[in-house]
Amino acid sequence: MSDPNSIQACKDLVEYGIGSEFESADATLISPDPEKVVEYGTIALWAQYQGRGTKQVNLRMPAILAWFKTLAGSGVGPTGEFGGVKYKFIHSMFCV
Repeated sequence: MSDPNSIQACKDLVEYGIGSEFESADATLISPDPEKVVEYGTIALWAQYQGRGTKQVNLRMPAILAWFKTLAGSGVGPTGEFGGVKYKFIHSMFCV
């Protein structure tokens, strides 16, 4: 089971980090190579497109934000897929 502090940190990234990093109309390019898309406090959200080339994703859309909140409830480590992109919360100290 994930640490409750890590779960809260993941939820904070979704609630505050994404909104402070991206405007409502911003699209983020996600590539097939795993990469950090946003970092907030001690947590980072990584993404990896499962197709070829890159995919544009608006991280502020209500459907993906609701999905991120569900994934955040699992804390750091577990991966999930939304729209052909795998996402994972990790501790920032492991970010490069």
